[in-house]
Amino acid sequence: MKISDGITSETAAAMMLKGMTVCYLIKRTYKVKSGDTVLFHAAAGGVGLIACQWLKALGVTMIGTAGSDEKCELAKAHGAHYCINYKKEDFVARVKEITGGKGVPVVYDSVGKDTFDKSLECLSMFGMMVTFGNSSGPVPPVNLAAQLKGHLFTTRPSLGPYTASRQDLLAPKQGEAFEHPAGWDRLHDLQNLSHGRLRIHDGDLAAAGLDRLAGADEAADAGAAEVVELAEVEHETRALRVREHAIQRLVELGSRVGVESSGENQRGWIRTLYDRQ
Repeated sequence: MKISDGITSETAAAMMLKGMTVCYLIKRTYKVKSGDTVLFHAAAGGVGLIACQWLKALGVTMIGTAGSDEKCELAKAHGAHYCINYKKEDFVARVKEITGGKGVPVVYDSVGKDTFDKSLECLSMFGMMVTFGNSSGPVPPVNLAAQLKGHLFTTRPSLGPYTASRQDLLAPKQGEAFEHPAGWDRLHDLQNLSHGRLRIHDGDLAAAGLDRLAGADEAADAGAAEVVELAEVEHETRALRVREHAIQRLVELGSRVGVESSGENQRGWIRTLYDRQ
């Protein structure tokens, strides 16, 4: 890996693992965007302090947690907008207070056992729990139906899969973004639909990209199935039309794909399967 001018080998060795961890967490596991508010546990640790600076630079509001007032001050000095001393405050209540009761779209948690359950309570609708460490011990078995409440997501990523290829280790060129797993942007489009941030009416289908999500020609011919996700779509004037070729392709891929739409002012739950190369 090429080291930029001005960075010593000692500095690179000290920060490389931590920096790469923050990179995959905020750029790929859950791709943050300007205006987001996130919860990041252990904000004063090596990974946390890099996250404080990086998230601030991206325009993201970071709520950190730490185990002392001194650590909280350190996190805020590095860019955290808020830092909760979890030994003095209930971090769930404080997160709800900061976000006006909405919660956060993502929690980054390297603590594990001691914070997992309460972190789920901090998530907004369709939020993602990213548990990437277990400094307090491994997370106990999770009751998916009860704890994820039918709308939350959880993942346990590690650095290895995100650095499996040479391309993963190369910085994107100026103006380019990191390449995310195929289907990721489609997944977020669907999540935006279900959040109500993207509403689709009638002729706006193609413009909004749902036709592509349901399987445009290039998607239908592309290859292996990648993402199955659920989204609620409301339309007022006519039934959803999807290209005949794409529908046929999706039907062939199996019973996981369902399309339900007919009549005016109908709500339909649509599962879409996105093909990738």
